[in-house]
Amino acid sequence: MLKKRYIKRMYIEEAICDKCGSKMNHTGMVLSSWPEQYPYQCTNPECDGEEYFTGDSSPGRIKFEFEEE
Repeated sequence: MLKKRYIKRMYIEEAICDKCGSKMNHTGMVLSSWPEQYPYQCTNPECDGEEYFTGDSSPGRIKFEFEEE
C-alpha cells in the first residue's frame, strides 16, 4: 500500500560561526575518523572560527518536516 505524506516545511541548515556570526564554508576535506568529520571554516577574514560536523549533522542537507495526520 502507498500512503501520501504531505510536506509542511522544507529547509536547509547553514553553518554560522559562534565567534563572529558569519557564514562558514566547508573546507573540502573529510577527516578519516569514525564517524567521518567535515571541517568548516569561517568566511570572515578577521576570524579564525573553525568547527567540525559529523555525518548526518553536517550543514547543507535538505531536511523535511511533515504534516501530522
